[in-house]
Amino acid sequence: MFILKRVWNAFVYGVFNIIHLVVFPFAAIDYIITGKSTIWDECSKIQKEYYFQYD
Repeated sequence: MFILKRVWNAFVYGVFNIIHLVVFPFAAIDYIITGKSTIWDECSKIQKEYYFQYD
C-alpha cells in the first residue's frame, strides 16, 4: 500500500505540474487584470485535495 501511495502521489504531482504549466499564462493574465491569482489558487487547492489521499 505504501508503494502504491508513492506511485499515486508521483503521478498526481506530475499531472498537476503539467496543468500548472498550461494554466500559468492564463493565471498571469488573470493576476495582471484582477490583481489576484484566482485560477492558480484553484489549481493548488485541487492539487492538495488529490495529493496524499491515502494518508
